[in-house]
Amino acid sequence: MLHGWGLTINKDVSMSRISAMMVGMLLGGLAVALSFNYHIVQTSEKLIFISKQQASLKDTWVDISKWTMQDWSKHPELSQDLIKAGYGDLITKSVAGGLIEDVLKNMPERK
Repeated sequence: MLHGWGLTINKDVSMSRISAMMVGMLLGGLAVALSFNYHIVQTSEKLIFISKQQASLKDTWVDISKWTMQDWSKHPELSQDLIKAGYGDLITKSVAGGLIEDVLKNMPERK
């Protein structure tokens, strides 16, 4: 126990708090570094980690399972990074699926 300025400090408790704080800072730093350098992309089938070409916090976590052509046009960096990583088929699948859905919605009902 340490005494000073009218405070009693238990050395074991303060070291465990400092250790917990250090672990928290380390984990937080890792999370920020990952967020700046990787896209985490949720598809309808799996979760993919894609390297970003430019460090930023934009599009760190995205769920593309129901994206349309308009969504892709708003996220050009993500589109480029997916193509560069070999996942360009995810873009074409969602765009094609959206076009098919639009056509089916606009078709008159058969009687």
